[in-house]
Amino acid sequence: MVAAAGAAWAFGINALTFLPLIVVLMLIRPRHTQRDNDRDRSVRAGFAYVRERKSMLWIVLATLTVGWAGDPVNTLAPAYADMFGRDETFVGLQVAAFGAGAALMSMFVGVVRRRLDLETTTRIGMLILALGLLGFAIAFHEAIVLLSLFVAGIGFLLGVTTTNSNLQHRLHEDMRGRVMALWSMAFLGSRPIAGLIDGGVADLVSPRVGVLTAVVPLFLGWWAIGKVRPEARVGAD
Repeated sequence: MVAAAGAAWAFGINALTFLPLIVVLMLIRPRHTQRDNDRDRSVRAGFAYVRERKSMLWIVLATLTVGWAGDPVNTLAPAYADMFGRDETFVGLQVAAFGAGAALMSMFVGVVRRRLDLETTTRIGMLILALGLLGFAIAFHEAIVLLSLFVAGIGFLLGVTTTNSNLQHRLHEDMRGRVMALWSMAFLGSRPIAGLIDGGVADLVSPRVGVLTAVVPLFLGWWAIGKVRPEARVGAD
């Protein structure tokens, strides 16, 4: 769309894609939940709740590393287009390849999770994401770039959905909003820092090395998921 009609049309059409989601949200009728009125409802209480349950803390840390590793797809796609002598169309193709991998995996993630536990699935997702990014970093042809990002998208979707599900399964109902807000902050809040680092490295060294800096946090995430207790029941750790 950017190549055919310009960036303004791309932004406008993207805005329209939110309309179906708005309709769905209007149709949702929240279910009633029993709440403990004596419980502290502050943000501080949410932090304390996670800190006291170590497995939740490890899951949030793993989420941060997955969000971090997904940043080069957006931050460095223009630099890769320049590196291969391509225009903004190739920028869009890179992001689309990553999204296509994630979209394809979304149709099979349930099957994978039924066969494997959440911790193992998260680790597999991290491994696939790391392999995709490594391929992205060393790609010598445009087709390899797109294929690598497609693979990375598969791993990214596995990592994101399984950390989310793992955390959801461990929560008391009346803490769900605050704890999942922490998950969202870990997932999205890491992106500006990641963009600053991998973009800065790309400027100082090369885009390829910039991509590699985003692979490094995945090792920390891999270690963190290994600390998660798979048998923990809701509300306990």
